[in-house]
Amino acid sequence: MPELLQAAQCLQAYARPGAEKAVAKGGIMIDNLDSTDRILDSVERELERNPDSWEAQAAKADILFSLGMYGLAIRCCDRSLALNPDNVLTWVTKVAALKKLGRKDEEEAALTKAMELGYKG
Repeated sequence: MPELLQAAQCLQAYARPGAEKAVAKGGIMIDNLDSTDRILDSVERELERNPDSWEAQAAKADILFSLGMYGLAIRCCDRSLALNPDNVLTWVTKVAALKKLGRKDEEEAALTKAMELGYKG
């Protein structure tokens, strides 16, 4: 599980607008598709073991966002938020994905929730 949390933290940074690459603990650079694929495999294994892992769902959402799969990222955000509605980083990922898809009303609602949880934008 520590590997999964490290991957999630790294990908949350990676998926943010303007981020070129992310640095995980130990200086591991996540800046190419091969690394992303390996992390996605790790997250998928965690979800097989624990389908109710909000952390794994959030990590998967970030990976899918980084791959431009915004609709799938939103679905993973929704699964994660159903399990842990107070995860501000997942709300931010959802906001970014909704923005990419031009879903303004939903984006604004998700941003409002993220800001209620302490997101400063």
